[in-house]
Amino acid sequence: MFEVKAQASQFNEALLSNTSQFTELTVENTRKLVSFQLDSAREAYSSAAEHLKALTAVRDAKEFSAIGSRFFESTLERAAAYSQGFYDLASAAQSQVGEAFETQSAALYQQVAQSAENVAKSLPVGSEAAVAAVKSSVAATAAAVDTIKSSAKESAAIAAAAVKKATTARRKAS
Repeated sequence: MFEVKAQASQFNEALLSNTSQFTELTVENTRKLVSFQLDSAREAYSSAAEHLKALTAVRDAKEFSAIGSRFFESTLERAAAYSQGFYDLASAAQSQVGEAFETQSAALYQQVAQSAENVAKSLPVGSEAAVAAVKSSVAATAAAVDTIKSSAKESAAIAAAAVKKATTARRKAS
C-alpha cells in the first residue's frame, strides 16, 4: 500500500511540474507576442507620422500621388513582415509546447505502465485479464496520441509551406 501512495505522490509532483512548465512556456511566449505587437505598433505609428510629415510638404498633385504610392508600398511590406514575424513566433511557440508535451506524455505513459505492473503484482490470482485490459488501454492511448502528434506535425509543415509560398509570391509581385 505504501508503494501506491509513493507512486501517487510522484505522479502528483510530475503533474505539478508539467503544469508549471506549460505555464512558463505560455507566459514567455505571450511576452514575446506582446513585445512583437508593441514593436509593430510603434513602427506603424512612426511610419504614419513620417507620411503625414511628407504630406505637409507636398507642392503638387504628382508629388502627392508619389507619396501615397510609397506609403502604400511600405504598408504592404510592413504587413507582410508582420505576418511572417507573427507566424514565426507562433510556430516557435507551437514547437516548444509540442516538444514539452511529447516529453511529458512519454514519461506519463511510462509511469502509468509501471503503476499497472505494480498493482498487478498485488492483485489476486485470476485478475490477469483486467491487468491486460488496462495495459492494452494504455498502449492504445499512447498510439492515439502518437497519431495526433504526427498529424499536428504534418499540418504545421503544410502551413509552413503555404506561408513560404505566399511570401515568395508576394516578393515576386513587388
